[in-house]
Amino acid sequence: MLLGELCGDSTLSEVAARHKRSPGAIAARLDKLLTLQREFASHDDLFVWARSELRKGRSGSLGWAWDRAATAVAAGYPVPGQSATKVGSEGGRTSARVRSATAKRRAEVIAIWSSITSSADCSESATEQPHGEELDVLAAFDDTRLHTAGTAVMRAAGELRPAQWVLEADWPGIERLGITAGQIRTSVKDVQQAGADLLVAGLGHSTERDREIMQMLLGFAGDAMSLKEVAERYWLSRERIRQIQVSVIKAARVGQQTRVRRCWHHVHDTLRDALGNGAGQAQLDPDLVLSFVELVTPLAPRDLAVSLVASLCGLRTEDYRTLFAEVEQRHEERVQLRQQRALEEKKRGQLTAKLERLMARSEWPAGYANPDRSTVSPQRDPRDQAQWSRPGRWMSPRLGREVGYDSEAELRMFQLVDAADDLVESYCEQPVVIPYRLYGRRHVYFPDLLVDFRDGRRLLIEVKARLDDFAVYENVVKFEAATEYCRAKGWGFIAATDRIQTKQDLLQRHVDDRVEEALRAHLDAGPTTWLQVEPLVREHNILYSDIATLALRNSWYWHKGPFRLSAKPLKRLNDQG
Repeated sequence: MLLGELCGDSTLSEVAARHKRSPGAIAARLDKLLTLQREFASHDDLFVWARSELRKGRSGSLGWAWDRAATAVAAGYPVPGQSATKVGSEGGRTSARVRSATAKRRAEVIAIWSSITSSADCSESATEQPHGEELDVLAAFDDTRLHTAGTAVMRAAGELRPAQWVLEADWPGIERLGITAGQIRTSVKDVQQAGADLLVAGLGHSTERDREIMQMLLGFAGDAMSLKEVAERYWLSRERIRQIQVSVIKAARVGQQTRVRRCWHHVHDTLRDALGNGAGQAQLDPDLVLSFVELVTPLAPRDLAVSLVASLCGLRTEDYRTLFAEVEQRHEERVQLRQQRALEEKKRGQLTAKLERLMARSEWPAGYANPDRSTVSPQRDPRDQAQWSRPGRWMSPRLGREVGYDSEAELRMFQLVDAADDLVESYCEQPVVIPYRLYGRRHVYFPDLLVDFRDGRRLLIEVKARLDDFAVYENVVKFEAATEYCRAKGWGFIAATDRIQTKQDLLQRHVDDRVEEALRAHLDAGPTTWLQVEPLVREHNILYSDIATLALRNSWYWHKGPFRLSAKPLKRLNDQG
């Protein structure tokens, strides 16, 4: 940045004032940067000499530093005399503070705007030319992203307004992302993907690495990972991952509206409208917030998910604490209601019938009557006491101890098995560790539950919150590994929801032939993201479960966080073809 400022016309005193440093400190910094081997009569002499040498370009004695100075200017660092607010582009998204772009870069952006509007036969009077801070924001994106975003806006709106251009460049398709309170209350499937995309888009202030870490903690990249697991993957300490989590959530808070509307402002407004209780701008409906996080982040700890939602909605710390306490109260009420229903079902004999249906739908190997009866114990704690403020634990009347669970679906399955004492002798959560490989990398998998039945059989159960989870490629690989593991042990295996739905229920769903043909044609072009396939979804009225059914039926490679769908193997999770 300092080298970039040498390309301008400001004096040493002006540069020092802008950096809030003394002229001597600026001169000392230059001396260190340029490793000068000569003496100067004054700080001003050093500054003037360094500027003159840099202006000679590569032919000057500081030619090695000329490229660094030119890069700083091209990246958007201001030449002296311009305002000095910060700019950055991390993963294609700029930070909240905007640094003034150079005149050259502004002219390049205007040229891109002109080429897009002229190619669409759009007159200058029909659309507004970018200027001011909007122009500075756009200048931080590369030309390819600007062309792609501008063309998309022109195609959708028929004109290229700077505000829409900024949003599309920030996060492609962001203006199409929306949810309502009614969709959340009725658990509409689209809320899952739209909600996940909104949460990730709201993290635009953070770096790409930090966003990936948050996605792992929230369970968008498979099962929710603990701080320790993420730390091991990034070769960082657990405390450093915790600090990143805190800083990302803090940075996600949207406060006072700025002059340039960014992707996180859209997320803020959308979540506010969907989760508000109508009693005031500072309050959210705890029932809606709980339903939202259960739908969108079913594997993540509630305190993490709620704190992120609260931050994106602009809540202050004291408001978040009040909200989280109310959310926890609603959660306890729902748990108690489910327990009451389970007791009523037990009285009617429905629990036994449900568990017998689970056993009938399981895969049993030859020789299952004589299974491996080795003693097992929990292999990991689903909730790290030092990490979560309220661990997911339930006191089992049968086992006489607390049982840890990762999701509400797991809890309901545990309660079913615990109450069916006429069939079940005992059970254990997270009983074994099963290795598997995904995209060439070794992973381990902790199935949810091992049940010992009174007739001598053993059944390993994997619980999933949603039916479409059975089609996610990582789960397909996990289930294949678990089936082989259980076959060697003489155990049965089943992956099911707490409603005893399995992959067979997903496979048997009817999907219109025209829907399958449309998706096949779309995938012929290569892997697709949700925003790329969404227009097709709307055109053919494709349900989210239709995509899951076809992915499982045709052995497509499907990931949900982030959404990727491909008819051919992907090189890695984020491969876009």
